[in-house]
Amino acid sequence: LKCRKIYVVCTNRHYRASNFQFGRLESITNYADIAVQFGFSMLFVTALPIASFFSLFSNYVKVKFNAWKLLTFYQRPIPVTAQDIGTWESIFRVITVAAVFTNAGLVCFTMQVLDGFTLFQRTW
Repeated sequence: LKCRKIYVVCTNRHYRASNFQFGRLESITNYADIAVQFGFSMLFVTALPIASFFSLFSNYVKVKFNAWKLLTFYQRPIPVTAQDIGTWESIFRVITVAAVFTNAGLVCFTMQVLDGFTLFQRTW
């Protein structure tokens, strides 16, 4: 008897794939990672403007890798509805407001354009 290679049919491969278990800890970790990256990108954009491009590229690669991982190794996840992103929305708002003041401070106190002005004139 000759052994032949048996090719797995695509549907059988998907059936044998492991279930996708995405719990709370993973979503909290993902949101925390995004919040830290957003914070560094927005708080110090005047110091390193290209950091926003690096963040965009990093997120693009992360999304493509996660999509490949979901399509290759896991079964289709069961959709779960959510009203909004919860507390993370207020965290992103606080980071955005802090970024306005941080960037204004970096412009006022570190850029050489405003060296001819007094401290009072720089702040107002």
